[in-house]
Amino acid sequence: MIRIGIPLLMHALQEGPAWPEEFRVTDPMAFAKAIAFHLQNDEEEDGTTAIHRALDEAAIHAIENACDGVEDVEPDEPTDEDRQRELDEADMPGGFPD
Repeated sequence: MIRIGIPLLMHALQEGPAWPEEFRVTDPMAFAKAIAFHLQNDEEEDGTTAIHRALDEAAIHAIENACDGVEDVEPDEPTDEDRQRELDEADMPGGFPD
């Protein structure tokens, strides 16, 4: 869960370069609720939202800056999740239940 207080959100938005100068916030709670609604519900044709796009962009930036916790693998190389799934399937008689 990502949490940001309403006062900090209002400050970040109104001080940001995209904020239209001809507007001011008169009801921070109502505006925060409207923002949350649109972040969760404004979907592209593929079902992604602004939150998906922001997380994707942040992940790519982290990877491009050599962050910890990820490694470069060949596309056909099994991942740790693939290996664990194979082990789990081997432990289940008859494979996964239908």
